[in-house]
Amino acid sequence: MIGRLEPRKNYPLALAAFKIAKTLRPDLKLVITGDGPQRRDLHRTIERLGLRDVEIKPHATEEEKHQLLAQAEAFLHLGHPEGFSLALFEAATLGAPVITHPQVPAATLLKTPNILAVELHPKSIAKALLRPPPPAKPLKKPAEFAHIYLALYHKICEKLK
Repeated sequence: MIGRLEPRKNYPLALAAFKIAKTLRPDLKLVITGDGPQRRDLHRTIERLGLRDVEIKPHATEEEKHQLLAQAEAFLHLGHPEGFSLALFEAATLGAPVITHPQVPAATLLKTPNILAVELHPKSIAKALLRPPPPAKPLKKPAEFAHIYLALYHKICEKLK
């Protein structure tokens, strides 16, 4: 997970789902990259749930984020309400398997097999963590990333008219 540590990002929900998935896959690890007002509460929740394989990285460079995404079995994005979500878009175009929910515009606009939209419920998310979507071929050039993002931006603007 990558994002600001704030309530609308649904980190407690992610932790509850992770705990369920962990019972069936003890090797799972969750890395949360970001900082914000909910950091202390998340540490308490992690401790209360007895989760040992959760790491909160308050700061990471773009290169570190890309490396985490390249190594991840899945990028989990549960923000609600959520705008377009540049983090989700970036993860998807880097080829990372993405688990999100249907109310995220990027999840419905990007028609790629590496994005799985699930209900915002711990069991649904846990199931997806156990069987994430397949990775996709990453884009090779930053220009491709910008081109796709701009095309989607124009598509959203047209739908809003």
